[in-house]
Amino acid sequence: MAKNLRLALALVVVVSVLAVLMAGCTQSSTPTPSGPGKAAPTASPSGATKGEVKPGTDKPAPKAQGSVERITIGLSQEPDTLFQGVSAMAAAAAVANALGTQTVNGGVASLVWRNDKNEAIPGIAESVPTLDNGGAKYVGDGTDRHLEVTFKLRKDVKWHDGTPVTAKDVKFDWEMTMNPDFAVPDRSQAQKIQEVATPDDYTVVFKFMSEKQAREAAKSGGRLKDPKQYADYANQSGPVTDPLYYRYGAVMPQHLYSKIAAKDLVKSEYARKPVGMGAYKMKEWVAGQSITLDANPDFFLGAPKIKTVVFKIVQNTDAIIAQLKTGEIDVVTEAPLQLDNIDVFNAIAAAGAIKFNYVPAMSWEHLEMNAENRFLKDANVRKAIAYAIDRQGIVDKLLFGKTRAINSWILPNSWAYSDGVTRYDYNKDKAKQLLQQAGFKAGADGIMTSGSVPLKLKLITTAGNTLRERTSQIMQQNLKEVGIAVDLEFMPSKNFFAGGGAGPLIGGTYDLALFGGTAGDDPGGLEYHSKNIPSSGNNWQGQNVARWKNSKNDEFLTKANASLSQKERKALYAEQQRVFSDELPILPLYQRVNITATKAELQNFKPTPTNTPVTWNIHEWALPAN
Repeated sequence: MAKNLRLALALVVVVSVLAVLMAGCTQSSTPTPSGPGKAAPTASPSGATKGEVKPGTDKPAPKAQGSVERITIGLSQEPDTLFQGVSAMAAAAAVANALGTQTVNGGVASLVWRNDKNEAIPGIAESVPTLDNGGAKYVGDGTDRHLEVTFKLRKDVKWHDGTPVTAKDVKFDWEMTMNPDFAVPDRSQAQKIQEVATPDDYTVVFKFMSEKQAREAAKSGGRLKDPKQYADYANQSGPVTDPLYYRYGAVMPQHLYSKIAAKDLVKSEYARKPVGMGAYKMKEWVAGQSITLDANPDFFLGAPKIKTVVFKIVQNTDAIIAQLKTGEIDVVTEAPLQLDNIDVFNAIAAAGAIKFNYVPAMSWEHLEMNAENRFLKDANVRKAIAYAIDRQGIVDKLLFGKTRAINSWILPNSWAYSDGVTRYDYNKDKAKQLLQQAGFKAGADGIMTSGSVPLKLKLITTAGNTLRERTSQIMQQNLKEVGIAVDLEFMPSKNFFAGGGAGPLIGGTYDLALFGGTAGDDPGGLEYHSKNIPSSGNNWQGQNVARWKNSKNDEFLTKANASLSQKERKALYAEQQRVFSDELPILPLYQRVNITATKAELQNFKPTPTNTPVTWNIHEWALPAN
């Protein structure tokens, strides 16, 4: 996983303003798993369940009677490239997943997919390997002990040119990812692997680094020939592991790409005419206008129900909505649709032809409270603030009730979420009572005071974000009603998130701060560990900008991040969330909302709770003819 995920993604959200604020990940819209196989029962590594997840046995549904020959999907941006694994654009991912060239975020070219409920399901692989089912195991002793993960590949997967997909394509994908000349956005997981073995054409073994190998890589620079890339392993203790070990692995067509120098691949013809293994093949890309795909009759899950898919590039939001209304577009992906247009959406939906999907995403807004502040270092004051803020009212008023208020930093979509947390439902009387317990009394102007010092705080957030500005204004009024005076400051994002101790978050010079983050596939959570409080002593490294210290919290997080057993980890995260919610260094506010739109009769449209694009199961979509 990328480092500094919480602040980095929050910054991306700010820069992209409300369009990206509203875009993110989606939650299941159907109760049954789908895709190439049944879901790994808890979408997790070891400890989730006993027994191996068998390869897919679901037969492709028959072609819908009278199904239309063509469907049009509206994109608000044109993909920069369709080459495997190098683009960070959501628009590119939507097209690449239909083509089977998407190798990241559970893409269709991956060994293991993510379905609409964020469950890990077999993709190109026959099953999801875990420690429990024997697909993963520790090998060796002492400093040579290491993790090995074995994947058995399906034998019916073919590239669009008819060449079988085999283990050599998996190994080649890893080799390219680890090639310094190949421009990939992140190789932090790939570099944990020492070797990829291919005992036969349909077996792949990922061998993670041992302690000895990791320390040697920190000195020699490993496969990347750069010691800086392995600096974190200089003092490695025990085998190198990854909580998402069961999810690593993807394919690239070795028979095609090996003929081109790594540095030239992203500039090759395959950037615009990719050869994938997905449900659709590239037909035509008209720059600035559209990308047209034709059904792949040899797709390993069966021929798609819709013959032709056109991704229409319409960069104006109003134009996309208008074309959806007139039937020129059948599906609109997340980015163009914003809650600012809710009245328009409601009017369109009322006519019955169009369905809008509003789904709580795996991204969230929260209020950080600086535990080093003279007032906020008292947990009762932090709790009083929580009770004083009408979070559900904010959801109802500003987000039109289309998402939900949350009570933990681990979102309800996650396997690690626990209901055993302290809830801070709106209660002004409770807030005042806690302030009194903290030694405050109401002054003549209604503001609480401690001695002669009034309880005044400053709340900062990013400028230019209408939703955040309105949220902060509601919170300001809520807090005033219980005797807490709050000044607001809307700050340019480059200043808000500035590093090196210059910015208020990293430098610790703020009182209250409102911003967002995106949850990763694995909870992680070490950003809340006391060792990750940024300071001059650690060169301002770390994301614990609330500056909260709690030994129990540190213990639970450390153990949870050291284990690969989900059963053990779930219990540890439950304890951590209990401590976290009781101390409350951060007040979770709400999940953001993700919006998509389709023709009402479109069948099997299943947006996901993550950044896996809605086209992950496009082979199942059906739109009967009128």
